[in-house]
Amino acid sequence: MSSTKALVQLRNDIGEVYRNSIKSAGNTALSMADILQTIKSELQTKIKAVETELIDLTLTSFIHDVGRRKEQSSIGTEERDLFDGYKRIPQSITIGGSRKKRTAQLSIAEAEAYLEEHSLKVANDQHQEFRRLIEDCREFRKSENDTLEVLIQRRSAADGGLS
Repeated sequence: MSSTKALVQLRNDIGEVYRNSIKSAGNTALSMADILQTIKSELQTKIKAVETELIDLTLTSFIHDVGRRKEQSSIGTEERDLFDGYKRIPQSITIGGSRKKRTAQLSIAEAEAYLEEHSLKVANDQHQEFRRLIEDCREFRKSENDTLEVLIQRRSAADGGLS
């Protein structure tokens, strides 16, 4: 069995063990730790068979989580957060299917392509602030290759702020 099929089968088996655990608990609340222990116990052999793939999936998930967070440290010049005034701007995004790139280093075209692709996946517009950032920067574009970082610096200079 291929690792992809084994992972799919494991996911299905986890679902079955989970549902059975909840059902057999009746009115008793189960903690996630209880459920996890039951899954690990009942599916130990299957989990061991795809251990490397599970680690890769977990690390990939962590990488995506970290990339979606707004940067805590400053970006750009003079300790200034380039995305100050915008909420929920990710540190990095996935472009071209599986390549990560710092949000500050995106061109307008790359940012718009990202929004177009990801806006189709969600019912609400969770990217409203990112759209606003792009619109606020658009008038400061001098080249197709200008990054959001450069555009924000130009905008700040035009507004009399830090450049």
